[in-house]
Amino acid sequence: MSKKKTALVFFAGAVFGISSLIAGLYLWHRIDEWLPYSRPDAATVAEIEKIASQQKIKPVGSGLNWPPKMAALPVDEYRRWYVQGKENGRDIIWGEWDREEKPGVYLGHRRFPPTNSITAFGGGCGWVHLRYDLARRRLDTFWCNADM
Repeated sequence: MSKKKTALVFFAGAVFGISSLIAGLYLWHRIDEWLPYSRPDAATVAEIEKIASQQKIKPVGSGLNWPPKMAALPVDEYRRWYVQGKENGRDIIWGEWDREEKPGVYLGHRRFPPTNSITAFGGGCGWVHLRYDLARRRLDTFWCNADM
């Protein structure tokens, strides 16, 4: 191989290696807050669901119904995922609910969000997000996608 080809291969490898390093550092920085995650205990999740079932939720976005109607959600109709981790040094439980498959509670990490566009982007609160602060014992975030 000529010196020119060798230099070109070296340069391409260096560019690929540096970009991979930068991408890896960026991703690590983005997920550092929630790794390592853990499974929240069932009693705390039951408390979160009790609080959530008593609150009325306002869908985010306008859709065709403006202003959006506030309503309580039927918790038992959702597949509910919960994971515990730290955010800014505080113990937090994140939850995602969807109407994709069989309803029930799942403790632990969920790798991918729902893929059905009806669930992900509307459909009357087809996808719900929540965040529970363990120290304050308070539901900080509780919202769903609006009707499309």
